[in-house]
Amino acid sequence: MQSWDGVESGHPRRQTQPLRFLQTATRPVRRRFVHVAQEGKSAWFEEALWNEKYGECRGTGVLRKSLDGWQIVQYNLTMPVPNALAEKVAQLTRDLKPAGEKP
Repeated sequence: MQSWDGVESGHPRRQTQPLRFLQTATRPVRRRFVHVAQEGKSAWFEEALWNEKYGECRGTGVLRKSLDGWQIVQYNLTMPVPNALAEKVAQLTRDLKPAGEKP
């Protein structure tokens, strides 16, 4: 787990500046929204990223506040697929499955 600098408890807030540990040359954060639970011990976020190789990406995650500060306990990175390409992308994904593997 990595520390999450800059999250304040007590109310939902919008975080628009990249946080140090997520900021890389190939994955700058375009926008991020952080929502802190009312009890102040957990939070979740959503963000839009740009990646030189993959283009537009989206990330979501869950944070937990510990004695060491905020830590990521779950993170998911996705790439949006336009509806016009969804069927083709689904077929490409199916084609990559190893022989004999059930869907």
